[in-house]
Amino acid sequence: AVLRDYQPTRIGATLRCREALASEVWRIRLELDRPLRWLPGQYLQFHLPDGKRRAFSIASRCVADSGELDLHVRHAQGGSFTEVLCHAERGQ
Repeated sequence: AVLRDYQPTRIGATLRCREALASEVWRIRLELDRPLRWLPGQYLQFHLPDGKRRAFSIASRCVADSGELDLHVRHAQGGSFTEVLCHAERGQ
């Protein structure tokens, strides 16, 4: 892949499932609303309604036919993003 041809894009996602991997680490599986051109080392930047943004590394290869990918997220007590991700319900 040629990185100079890469353009960031917005993609909608729905929580498919979340699973505790350790006491403070969660696997967050997202179902994307369209295919993602995935490259190793790529990350997602989440946007909350209040305008805050955070970047999270992708923990799994995006499966093209399923349109799903995993994040591994350490829950930071009181962290605005990890509170949303680690307490979200399926379908959100």
